[in-house]
Amino acid sequence: MSYTLRFKHWILRTGKEFAVTGSIIGGSFVGFLAFDTNVAAIRKVEGPSMSPTLNENEYTEEKFADRDPLIPIRDPDIYNDLVWFSRKFELQRGDVVYVADPKRKNTSLVKRVIGLPGDTIVPLGFNQEEKNPVILSKNQVWIESDSGGFKYRDSNQFGPVHIKTIQGKGSYVLNIFKFRFRTLESKVPESSLNRLNISDS
Repeated sequence: MSYTLRFKHWILRTGKEFAVTGSIIGGSFVGFLAFDTNVAAIRKVEGPSMSPTLNENEYTEEKFADRDPLIPIRDPDIYNDLVWFSRKFELQRGDVVYVADPKRKNTSLVKRVIGLPGDTIVPLGFNQEEKNPVILSKNQVWIESDSGGFKYRDSNQFGPVHIKTIQGKGSYVLNIFKFRFRTLESKVPESSLNRLNISDS
């Protein structure tokens, strides 16, 4: 067999192998997208706004108290939680949810649902000042950060969000560094419950 003929055979064989590999990768990617869109999404949660429920060891006052501000943080105990968000769910007060940011495109937030449609909530302003009550319409929910305070972006800053912007309900917290997971509890914090008037309907 001539060199040219052997080269043509090699090209054909290699092309078939690449086609098979590409089909496997493509099929896996499509399967992943289908799972992510319809079943569940696993997302990394960053920042301290949902502490201590999520990222319990991240950015706590104790970790900053004695540290040199010129030295970057390299603490192995600081990690970002991974959360399993179920795509199909029945929304309840107290759920931790994955929601599209109402003010920033292509950005999502992780918050806790405080009020459902029909509920009345007293928002908090700067320095925890109580503001005029807000009655949620049939398509609105109220979301807040577990850490509390006006410094974190939630409904106290941008108001209610449309119920259709909620993309998933948090079910499990995955800690890949410590090889464990825990279930997320649906519970309205006492501090928020005191400002909530639940609708009878």
